[in-house]
Amino acid sequence: MIKCLKCNKSVKGRIKGLCNNCHRLYKQSLLPKILCFCGCGELIPSLTLDNKPSKYKKGHSSKGKNNPSYNNGISNDKEYIIISKPNHPFVRTNGFVPAHRLVYEHYLKILFDEDIYIPKNIEIDHINKNKQDNSLINLRPLYKGQHTKRHIDERKEQRIKYMNKIFCNLCNGKTTYNKYNGEIWIKDLDGYLCRNCYEHIRRLRKRLGLLPLSTIAPKKLGYKWLSLENILKNY
Repeated sequence: MIKCLKCNKSVKGRIKGLCNNCHRLYKQSLLPKILCFCGCGELIPSLTLDNKPSKYKKGHSSKGKNNPSYNNGISNDKEYIIISKPNHPFVRTNGFVPAHRLVYEHYLKILFDEDIYIPKNIEIDHINKNKQDNSLINLRPLYKGQHTKRHIDERKEQRIKYMNKIFCNLCNGKTTYNKYNGEIWIKDLDGYLCRNCYEHIRRLRKRLGLLPLSTIAPKKLGYKWLSLENILKNY
């Protein structure tokens, strides 16, 4: 073991008495220099430590236009389009504002000839439910409570619409109940089982000395606990 001549770390013998990292830096220092692409005027080696073409000095490409993945300040947050607006009064902590809010604020600016910012207690709703469609005719302002109520009503309508497609394979019932988890269905091979039928099968197998469902289900029967919300996603 020897000490590296540059970082003084105890390492095994290396070329010129340097550790691996210092030797790579030494080799990089011998390369021709180019100007940093951010416009700072500093010279950097033409290749990185991984032998790839260099563009920026370390730390000069992390934000904004210098970032290689920069897309004119436009990004996606879940299903919404967001735009970089660091000077907006209601900007998020990451410096972005939802595009649908900016579109509606621009409409208000044209309408009243002044800058109007939509407060946080008002949300912009997409009428056709397409969160990528930010055309003005598809947007309308709603209070937070109204917006939440609208989505709750939509889920109720979806629930009623598809309830006729969900029934128990044994008793043909359309209701099931679990006092801890609410309305729970058990996935069967060709459909679903209500809680009562599932418990009946489980007790019967136990009385006959057969393996419990929890043991054979993953491989053969495919029994799986599903909430009604997860079932509706399949329709």
